[in-house]
Amino acid sequence: MMEADWMGDPNMYPEGSDYLVGYIREHKLGEYLNLIKESKKVCNIPIIASINCY
Repeated sequence: MMEADWMGDPNMYPEGSDYLVGYIREHKLGEYLNLIKESKKVCNIPIIASINCY
């Protein structure tokens, strides 16, 4: 049980945590940009997107 707790400690591998945060951010941003592109194709009104929240 103690070994499982030790393996799950995010502080043991901070570079792994940094990598995952960057990876997730990059892919979520890509999904968001695709949503904006598709929305602009089907709408006749201007679409204004902001990526400042990422």
